[in-house]
Amino acid sequence: MDSKRDGIFRLLDYGLAMSLGGAVTLFAAILVPDGWSRFMGMVLGMLLGMAVLLGVLLLVQLISTPFEVAMPGMIIVMIMGMVGGMSTTFEDDHWASLVAIGLSVGFFVQLIFHLYDRYLHGEVAIVEALSKPGK
Repeated sequence: MDSKRDGIFRLLDYGLAMSLGGAVTLFAAILVPDGWSRFMGMVLGMLLGMAVLLGVLLLVQLISTPFEVAMPGMIIVMIMGMVGGMSTTFEDDHWASLVAIGLSVGFFVQLIFHLYDRYLHGEVAIVEALSKPGK
């Protein structure tokens, strides 16, 4: 793969992770009933997050391999689904702050997975074939 194509896929990974974080938090905060306890809201929010992730994985597999989305996605949707589900018990509406937290958690979880993958595999030479003599 060339450098431009790698950059596009990396940008899509981060964008999808951030979108998952924001959307799952918002969905869980909207769909969990207000009268439920925090524990039940947390469990239902996590289940809603996993359902959203399953739908996203089914769509992503049409254009790419879902593995890059599945690993960070599971952590993102579980954390943010629980936060969104528990937030229904709070007094005031704070949708913007919930979405901002979801976006930043999505970004940082994807960044941690990216850095850990780089640590495990090392820096991959994208244009190694072009740097050989005689080309």
